[in-house]
Amino acid sequence: AISAKFIFTVSLFPYFILTSVSATLTAFKAAESYERIFNKYPDSKDAEPSLYNASYYYVKAEDWNNAIRINDKYIATYPDAAASVDLYFDKAKYYLKLDNIVEANKVYEQFALKKGGKRC
Repeated sequence: AISAKFIFTVSLFPYFILTSVSATLTAFKAAESYERIFNKYPDSKDAEPSLYNASYYYVKAEDWNNAIRINDKYIATYPDAAASVDLYFDKAKYYLKLDNIVEANKVYEQFALKKGGKRC
């Protein structure tokens, strides 16, 4: 006999999948919106936080390639911003999510060199 607890758990499974897909889609749309704001108004006071938020929401959507692309754009546009250091380092995590250890190691090595480390 199947217990009621099992039936309840199984019946909720599609709900959890739909909720997850919905959250991912919402995050992706938010990322696109913030990126659009940055692209349309690159000289406004909202440009920097918009680009940062685009990165944040691409990460929430688990869109690692776009997160890397936006992080690169942020770092190139705002190299002296405090967030640039974090976004640069985060790129390595995203490469690891993509199973690209070679690129992740390049990011770690460049990060160490920028911080005064020596090449191994």
